[in-house]
Amino acid sequence: MKYSVGFIRVNNKNYFIFKERGLFLHKWNGLGGRVDEGEDPIDSFIREVQEEMGLRLDKSVDKINREGILRVQLGDRPHDTIFLFSADVHRHENWEPISTEEGPIVELTYEEISSWEYKNQVAPLTAEIFYNCFRNEVWSYKMLYDVDKDRIQAYTADRDQPA
Repeated sequence: MKYSVGFIRVNNKNYFIFKERGLFLHKWNGLGGRVDEGEDPIDSFIREVQEEMGLRLDKSVDKINREGILRVQLGDRPHDTIFLFSADVHRHENWEPISTEEGPIVELTYEEISSWEYKNQVAPLTAEIFYNCFRNEVWSYKMLYDVDKDRIQAYTADRDQPA
């Protein structure tokens, strides 16, 4: 399966979703979801952000960056590919996030996310991936995740080399 997930910064505030369904249930994570058949990953990310938090991103105005790729192996299933993005938005002064059936949207700091990661309240690698976002670097991650034990068995993170 293919997914798009990313981190949103609106007027220098970082927003995360508390997942109420799907993988990593009841954990803080970036926004996103499945890439539809024939859909470009960046368009999937833009669609998911609007569906999950009510923010309409515009590729011609907002700074939307490809941050990398995460390949996740869940047990014996074929690996999933997650396209990682960030969006830095400065044009919605009166905007407030909405919450949907996907879960509530909350402003959090990097310090909060990184400290909660150790309490198993954050989806795996969220703090590390978020830390690497907004830095003009592209990363490749691989993670072997044990769904039954709700923990990472192994992972790697490598910064992509410039072309």
